[in-house]
Amino acid sequence: MKTGPALKLALTAAAFAAMLAFPDTVSDSARDGLAFCAEVLVPSLFVYMVMSDMLAGAAAFFPRAAFPYAVMISGLICGSPSGADSVRRIYENGGISKKQAECLVAVSGSASASFIVGFAGGAVLGSVRAGVIILILKAAISFAAWAVISHTALGAEERKFSVGACYGGAGLAGAVKRAAQTVTNICACVVFFTVVADFVTPLCANNVYARLALRGALEFSGALGECRALPAGARYVAACALIGWQGACVHLQVSVASGEKLSLGPYFAVKVAETCAMTALGLLTKWLAV
Repeated sequence: MKTGPALKLALTAAAFAAMLAFPDTVSDSARDGLAFCAEVLVPSLFVYMVMSDMLAGAAAFFPRAAFPYAVMISGLICGSPSGADSVRRIYENGGISKKQAECLVAVSGSASASFIVGFAGGAVLGSVRAGVIILILKAAISFAAWAVISHTALGAEERKFSVGACYGGAGLAGAVKRAAQTVTNICACVVFFTVVADFVTPLCANNVYARLALRGALEFSGALGECRALPAGARYVAACALIGWQGACVHLQVSVASGEKLSLGPYFAVKVAETCAMTALGLLTKWLAV
């Protein structure tokens, strides 16, 4: 047996044994994850996902350079992984090349505007204005990332998109169905990673920053909630960093939505850059938000 599969089997067996040993922790964590989905994620995502799907479908008929920006805007409106899902459908229908699709997936992932403003800003930071500032920073970084990746990875002709009917339809019934499936997948991932995070964060003892970093690496919405324990300035900067990275939970959702044929190499490169940029800009704009 190779080392990789053996290690994966050992880690999975250990995690399974730990969860069997502490069923109450699993139940409580899963219940917390489901409550968060019902109270925060579904209200802040579903309707916007339906509208974003229809927006992207309409924008698919726009010529040339308009489509990438429509994908990024729809991602900002309804959040990950809707942008990756739209890009995958167009790629599978022959509307764009593999390289174009990978570049678009790289910049289409974001927490939704309502989540950033309402939950991160209003609920965690106690300031809708702070949430709006974070949303503006995230949008600016996404557009800057597209400017860089499109000019370094794509040629002049590849930057001209005209995908037309290759989007696969923008009807309301289809948009509602796809949004429901996407929200279900998101909630399933959030519940799973909430349970995992609740098992591993006690390893950090009482170090709130270590707990935040570990939880944020796994599932950023729960980590945002833990930001409440930080001082106001640190809370804002941490929220910026977490929204830049988004965590393994979101990365898994994007991986599923984008399909097996597209590489996530450009996506992870952009995520690392976004995390660094959001942290730096958070430090620079802290005086505006606090």
